Amino acid sequence: MNYILVLNSGSSSLKSKLFDFKLKHICSLQVERIGQQMGSSTLEYNQQKVVNNLPFADHFQAINYILEMLVTNKIVTSINDIKIVGHRVVHGGEYFNSAVEANQEVVDKIDELIDLSPLHNQANNQGVKVIKEVLPEALNVCVFDTAFHQTLREVEYLYPLNYSYYQDFKLRRYGMHGTSHKYCMEMISKHLAPNLKIINCHLGAGSSLCAINNQQSVATTMGLTPLGGLMMATRCGDIDPSIVSFLASKLDKSADEVVNILNKESGLLGVSQASLDMRDLNELADNGNKQAKLAIQMYVNRVVDFISSYITKLQGIDVLSFTAGIGEKDSGVRNAIVKQLNYLGIKLDESIIPSGEYCEIQAPDSQCKIVVIKADEELAIAKEALAIYENKNCRL
Repeated sequence: MNYILVLNSGSSSLKSKLFDFKLKHICSLQVERIGQQMGSSTLEYNQQKVVNNLPFADHFQAINYILEMLVTNKIVTSINDIKIVGHRVVHGGEYFNSAVEANQEVVDKIDELIDLSPLHNQANNQGVKVIKEVLPEALNVCVFDTAFHQTLREVEYLYPLNYSYYQDFKLRRYGMHGTSHKYCMEMISKHLAPNLKIINCHLGAGSSLCAINNQQSVATTMGLTPLGGLMMATRCGDIDPSIVSFLASKLDKSADEVVNILNKESGLLGVSQASLDMRDLNELADNGNKQAKLAIQMYVNRVVDFISSYITKLQGIDVLSFTAGIGEKDSGVRNAIVKQLNYLGIKLDESIIPSGEYCEIQAPDSQCKIVVIKADEELAIAKEALAIYENKNCRL
């Protein structure tokens, strides 16, 4: 039996899913708190969940543990049954507009781009390097969050700064969550029709919107880094740039320290001063917590602002889609967003409870389709990695 292992390597975590060559999901295995005094692992297989607490010194140990668990639990006969490893890589810069085999040149390019995504690219590439060492015969494929957005026009991706900064430093909008946006676009094309005008709302701890026309990304909210765009769990999204120097002066901190605040102590957490989790904030708001309610309202308003802008960019809309944790599961946030769009004839049927991988939830008289799509970025990565494997074998 041949398998595809999909890895999402974070700075202190490692998420993995195993698929067979028919893209059937076999199991999930997640390792948390890598490098800390005590870590944990969670294996989900055959409708059972097994949690273990043990330390993981580094990603090398974590990946070896995952491979060992696959064999120990008789999920695979041998680690050599894993023929393909697909890696999520956040930032591909202008180098990559599609998934690629992770040869040494690709690994070096990802290292070059660490400045653009220091929290993500270093960890992503570490996973690639470890797998090359422990599974030398497997095909490694990198799938980039930024790749889908390489169709953005110059007028969309450039910032209104001195043009030489783009020439010298490649300073521009790159966008993120491309794997998710592309997957949702493909699901919509499968269930409805290709070449539609779509606004996809990937709403989770990290959130971004993407305007899609003729199966291409034409606008997206995240920018040079994942900090731009929408308000998120701990990220502020778009703000006045002078706030950085203002806070640096007031708090006696460096610019890097302020940017760290904008990344990790802002957004829902910063405004509510209570939680970064929308589920907690909903409960607090229901119990009268004004700051939790304000945080939710601010989050919704910023999503609506971008949707409205993107409808103008697209000169209309055929499909409004929601995905990721908040987008899929928080009906209150979805309802609040769509309610502000009722004036455009965009209306929900609030009696429909979404289920399955794709579900339409619009009212009969809505001017566009409204759909909820179950996020499965790992499946999308596995699909792209398998295509490269099959194409490579066809050429041999």
